[in-house]
Amino acid sequence: MKGIKKFIVIAVMLLVITSLSHAFELDVNSTKLTVRAGSSAVVNITVSTNETDRFVYHINGLQTWMSVEDIGRVYSNQPKTVHMYLSPFLTTEGGVYQVTLKVESFNTGEIKEKRIFVTVTKELAVGIDKIYVKGSLKPKGIGNVSIYVKNVGTTTVSNLLVKGYVGSKTLKLMKLNETVDQIQPDETKIITREIEFPSFLKAGKYFVEAEVYYNNTLINKKVQYFDIASVHVLEKSIKTEPAFIGETIKIFVVNYGNTESKPEEVTYNLGSTNTKFFHMIKGEQPTIEDGTAKWVIPSLKPGDSYEIILQVNYLPLIVVIIIVIGALYFVAFKVKTVQIYKRIVRSHKFKNIEAYTVSIEVRNNTNKDANYIKVEDEVPMVFKIKTMTGIKPKIKKTDFATILTWRIRKMKPGDDRILSYQIIPVVGIEGGTFKLPKAKISYKMGEKEIKKQSGTSIFSL
Repeated sequence: MKGIKKFIVIAVMLLVITSLSHAFELDVNSTKLTVRAGSSAVVNITVSTNETDRFVYHINGLQTWMSVEDIGRVYSNQPKTVHMYLSPFLTTEGGVYQVTLKVESFNTGEIKEKRIFVTVTKELAVGIDKIYVKGSLKPKGIGNVSIYVKNVGTTTVSNLLVKGYVGSKTLKLMKLNETVDQIQPDETKIITREIEFPSFLKAGKYFVEAEVYYNNTLINKKVQYFDIASVHVLEKSIKTEPAFIGETIKIFVVNYGNTESKPEEVTYNLGSTNTKFFHMIKGEQPTIEDGTAKWVIPSLKPGDSYEIILQVNYLPLIVVIIIVIGALYFVAFKVKTVQIYKRIVRSHKFKNIEAYTVSIEVRNNTNKDANYIKVEDEVPMVFKIKTMTGIKPKIKKTDFATILTWRIRKMKPGDDRILSYQIIPVVGIEGGTFKLPKAKISYKMGEKEIKKQSGTSIFSL
């Protein structure tokens, strides 16, 4: 019996010695903490052991806004510190939260525990409730950043400063500083900013970081991520410049995106008339459909450009217009008028002297009555009048010519009058050619008086 008792004593002593040799220590830097809703705090948990071991947690009272780093392996005589993060939400109820932290040795099964009391206060519970980034999230796009600041506390808060940063770790796109003069309990203030994303902005993940400061102290912070799309952004600019009897049109296409474009169609509305009067200066000949010119431009890398230059020349159109105006003028003023024609007809010899018949034809080619028609013709003194037929003129002689004047009261549309007389040259004038003066006519059409002349009459003597 004595031998058995002695054996038991020795076994117990060995067990105590063994447990002492595998002892570990658990320590926390604070067991009582006060945290504002919307802010954060950290508890340092330190485990030390005299033999390398692995440790696991058994935690009671852990909330969704609490997280603890894994302890894992702890080496002999090398204390290891991990962290418990406390980040109560703005909506977290105020009060005291108890967390029982138990750490168990994997080798020996020994357990040690610490109790941590976390007090959540809501007297100053103002923070970023949510952040929205909407709009055209691409290079050269316009986005809208909305930051919702909410007071979930029980008191009114004044003079808050909200700071914002939009970008990535390496690229700043925008910064903002906004003062909230006052925010009531359960009130939400919305801070909105428009942002124009730069050309060629790389595709990827970007973020909005918003911070709330009270009395120069950071009390809340939130980060919202968003993506910039991988797209090509083709922009077309058109410039027109005056040219000689026309205009020069320059079409400039640039890829402001962050990826290469595919061949795309570019159009310009020339108008149905201009499609007949343009020519290309730079670029391919377009296809024309309903007055619209269409080009297919090649693929463009980010930053590449493509230029199209064409010129509209109205000179052919102007020539056509001049011809049409001339034709209308001819019809209106040459054909659709009272015409006068003077012709010389060689007749017969009179006493061995050639006699000439002068015929003046007056014709009303208009659709109106011509009134108070006066026809005047000159017979140079080298000729003398032999005979007259038709309407008799008034004759007036001067030192150089005989002037014949006929008066006709009215000529209806389509009427003709032939005024004729015969002349012979004065004896002794022979050979060569002679040009008679032009016959003149004046008449009234309505209140307007119109004057015209015949053509020149030339004949040989």
